[in-house]
Amino acid sequence: MDVPKEIEEKISPYIQKGENIKFINIKYNDKIYKEIQFRKKAFGRGNYILKGILYLSEENEVVKSGPIVQELGKLSFHYKNIFDRDNRFSLISTHEDEGAIKRQEDDFQKAINAINLLKDDINFDIEKMKSIIQKVISIRKQKNESIEKIIKLEEVLKSKNYVFGEEMFSKSYSIFEDILRENFKSIRLIYSTNEYYDEIKRECTKKKRGLSIRFNLKIKESFYKLDYVLGYFKKIIKTYSNIVDFNENSYIKFIRNKHNEIIKENLNGLRG
Repeated sequence: MDVPKEIEEKISPYIQKGENIKFINIKYNDKIYKEIQFRKKAFGRGNYILKGILYLSEENEVVKSGPIVQELGKLSFHYKNIFDRDNRFSLISTHEDEGAIKRQEDDFQKAINAINLLKDDINFDIEKMKSIIQKVISIRKQKNESIEKIIKLEEVLKSKNYVFGEEMFSKSYSIFEDILRENFKSIRLIYSTNEYYDEIKRECTKKKRGLSIRFNLKIKESFYKLDYVLGYFKKIIKTYSNIVDFNENSYIKFIRNKHNEIIKENLNGLRG
């Protein structure tokens, strides 16, 4: 939220040139604190770089207590990671409308249709590959439904003037980790048929160039969609190559540790 004028005047010594300021209300131990964020615009609409933070008490005094600052830093990070619509990487920002999900389902189904047409040209059982594609889109739908639970919690936050506390953290973070687990399943599924992708892609390219389908737009589109799905799968493998050998618990631990590193880094930018 925008910082009220009287608070902006109070913290003006901490504001550096070119920065704008926002704040989050955080409830901790039945007291409401403010995290003041010092931001600079980044490339892209709505993007920003967090340059520093400051915590104020209910009396608008600068908070200097280390243990309190640590807890406030943790709560504010998870608020931004889950609910911050200014952040395109936050969980709530990844929600997709029904039309987008339906288009993805159609694209994946067309990819499956293309695989059916390749059954005589490839050297493995196509049923496993088809099953993986169906499961991946199913998990994607499930993730979207879980994010809709977060949107309902956002309505509760809105009714309470966006005061984010330990209770809301507990409710939203459990959903967040459920989504992480589902995402990890999707990554592992995609990786499980990794050895098939190059062969399918070669055959897909041959079919797209072949005279037999050049004028059959429906079949041609199916092969283009298969090419798109294979590209998406290969991008996922490249992005998550460092965690594909994890089990679910080690993946969750890895994410928690990453979050703790970011929280610590954010607190290095503490002013006051």
